[in-house]
Amino acid sequence: MRCKRLLHWFWILLLVIMHNIAAVAQQPPFIPPKDQVSYVLYDLQQQKVLDGLNIDQPLQVASLVKIITLTMAMKQLGADFRFKTQITTNGHMEDGILKGNLILQGGFDPFLSSDDLANLLSTLNIKNVSGNFYYQSYQQRIESINPQQPVAASYNPALDSLGIDFNRVWLQANKPQFLQPDARYGESPELFVITDHRQIPTPWVRVAWRNSGYHFHKFDPSQTLNRVPAVAESWNLPRSEEKLLQWLPIKQPAYHTAMVLQTLAAHQGLILPEPQLIPSNQQPSTSDTNIIATHESISLAEIAPRILRYSNNIAVETIGFFLMSQSANLAKSGCLDRSCISGFVTHWLAQTYPKYNWQQAHIAQFSGLGHDNRLTTNQLIEFLDSLWQEPNVFSILQDGFITPPFLQSSYLSTHIQAKTGTLIGVSAIAGYLFLPNRNPLAFVIVINNPDMAEDLVNQTSDRSPFSTPAQREWQQQTRQFQYKLLEFWAEKLLLKDY
Repeated sequence: MRCKRLLHWFWILLLVIMHNIAAVAQQPPFIPPKDQVSYVLYDLQQQKVLDGLNIDQPLQVASLVKIITLTMAMKQLGADFRFKTQITTNGHMEDGILKGNLILQGGFDPFLSSDDLANLLSTLNIKNVSGNFYYQSYQQRIESINPQQPVAASYNPALDSLGIDFNRVWLQANKPQFLQPDARYGESPELFVITDHRQIPTPWVRVAWRNSGYHFHKFDPSQTLNRVPAVAESWNLPRSEEKLLQWLPIKQPAYHTAMVLQTLAAHQGLILPEPQLIPSNQQPSTSDTNIIATHESISLAEIAPRILRYSNNIAVETIGFFLMSQSANLAKSGCLDRSCISGFVTHWLAQTYPKYNWQQAHIAQFSGLGHDNRLTTNQLIEFLDSLWQEPNVFSILQDGFITPPFLQSSYLSTHIQAKTGTLIGVSAIAGYLFLPNRNPLAFVIVINNPDMAEDLVNQTSDRSPFSTPAQREWQQQTRQFQYKLLEFWAEKLLLKDY
């Protein structure tokens, strides 16, 4: 007992010393306007709120939405679920020749890579294909995660049931190539698919640097048929960002994946015809085709915490649309695009957690990549509480909650597990706090700057994907406020003032 008491007072002394050192070294704290901030601190064992402000005020919460999406996936699909990508045919093999069509079918694998495609091809024993090379696409074309986000932002690509390498290409010239560019395209391309083992040129995506300050994208699939060079996706980008841009989003991920497969096949000695999209009214049934190769993803239990840890927008959106594609109600209504997301998620929340009030909740993206997502901190803390009470799910997602970089210097760094959310004019953090000799806690802190967010939303999508110094400064200030509030809570808890 005496040792515990001494340890308790040691923590208090250490907290006071570090607090005083920080107070001397730092500038006066940033205090957001009261109506722009909401927070709540919650005792998970006693099931009660210890501190809160504006807890029922709907605010923009950015990537905190990912916690909800991934919990929904875990509960609907199960921890052992694996996404499948398949190569099928409506023909048969004869002396190494595939007599029929080769069909590439996606299964919404969020982590599918070019390396996976190469391994998939290596399992085939095909020398030639007598028919066509087809690929399948999602029923509803999703041109971007959020059309209000910058068109050239690598975190805002198009979505499809078939996509690879997070639907982006690396924009960097004069780098060593693991695969030589296709001779049809002449000069070495600027864009590549990058994986752990390969750097694959993608000459069907081209960039032109202009003196304008705008970002334009164009897709023309007719360019790929019997024309040299075959350029399907073209970008006009401002020359001022030539040394800044490192990645570009892919806006036709299913076609892009098929082109990468064709390139990889050629380097394995298999020449495939130009890929063609299967018309939606001619989708082959399982009875008409045979599976000749299958790639299975890692388990959802491995995928989900990685998405949380790295806040991967495209991966969580891909999973979200897969969940929608499996919904019998949505399939019956034919609503499988962005407009259906909020109703789909809030309906699941109301069905799964009926004792909570979800009426003000609005979720427009599975990733939270948008200013039209609204949740209250009370709703979020109730969700964190429910997650805590489901150890089979929490134990998996817990690995995705981290100590954010801005808290690394705090004495709380080893006692906090959190997910942050960041957008222009939005700064959020939610997670769990484990202090010595105290009950486990959950917390949410959300700060919005409506003027900054509204100014951004009113801009066109051809704007620069880079934030301004003023926007970055506001983010730093809000993180400092969150840092101070968390330490304030910890101090009161250790002093037993709550």
